[in-house]
Order: sequence, then C-alpha cells, then structure tokens
Amino acid sequence: MNLHRYFNLSHRLRCYPIIGISHTSEKELNLASKDVHHINFFSANTGGGFLFELNKRWHPAVEFTYAWSKIFNQQFLLVNVAYEIDFKKH
Repeated sequence: MNLHRYFNLSHRLRCYPIIGISHTSEKELNLASKDVHHINFFSANTGGGFLFELNKRWHPAVEFTYAWSKIFNQQFLLVNVAYEIDFKKH
C-alpha cells in the first residue's frame, strides 16, 4: 500500500513522492531435492513518479519505487495508463 500526493509542474504534468509499506511472500521449490523454501517479509517503500494528463480521462504515468527490508531490497519501475470513470448521473 502506497500513498502519494500530486504536485503540479505544469497544466498537464504532475509529479508525486511515494511512501508506503509492502509485503512479499515467495515459495520456491527445488525440483531435484523437492525442498520447499518460504520467504515472507515486510518492506518500507519510497520513490516517486510523473503523471501526464492527455485529456480529461486518459492519464499515463511512470513511477519508480524502492522497497527497503531486512531480508533484501527490491526496485520496481511501473509504467501505466489510467482511465477515469465518472459515476455521477447527469
């Protein structure tokens, strides 16, 4: 779960810092020995991103998040396109 707040850089371009927490759960199976290894841990997330408003509904974005933990650190690069849906009845 991450939280962020938009800051306007221009009329259509926004940046945002990211802070949050995440949980990682992995199960690894060694086929040769049939050993199963489980890893579960929490991480603190930090990072930032940019969002561009193409128009009123379409908003592509790119963000980078770094997850800090005692087990190992992870890096994530997310590229997405959001579409806003208006549920208000006119």
